[in-house]
Amino acid sequence: MLVTLLEGETAMRRAILVTVLFFCFTTTAYADIVFWNGNKLWEYCQGVQSRSQPAREGICMGYVAAIADAFADCIPGGVTVGQATDIVYNYLRDHPERRHEIASRLVQSALVEKFPCK
Repeated sequence: MLVTLLEGETAMRRAILVTVLFFCFTTTAYADIVFWNGNKLWEYCQGVQSRSQPAREGICMGYVAAIADAFADCIPGGVTVGQATDIVYNYLRDHPERRHEIASRLVQSALVEKFPCK
């Protein structure tokens, strides 16, 4: 009886270990895929100023627009996606020391700096 109980504990510990390892590896892989940092956003936004890479420019503008929509109440009416993207581009250019941070936070920081919530 005691041997069966100990075997059950060992099996349970193995199951827990496998589950924890599974979530550790899948969570890390998922985070690498989903979250962009400022370096990746900067890479895509390079085409904004030169207007030479429309596909990359579109990705940059779309990303900025999506994040800006999250706090649209702070942004004055009439501000275009192009204006918001220019603000983010300038922020990334002026703050290279922050580009390792999550891109959505950098977009928010750039826009809040220019359009503080009241």
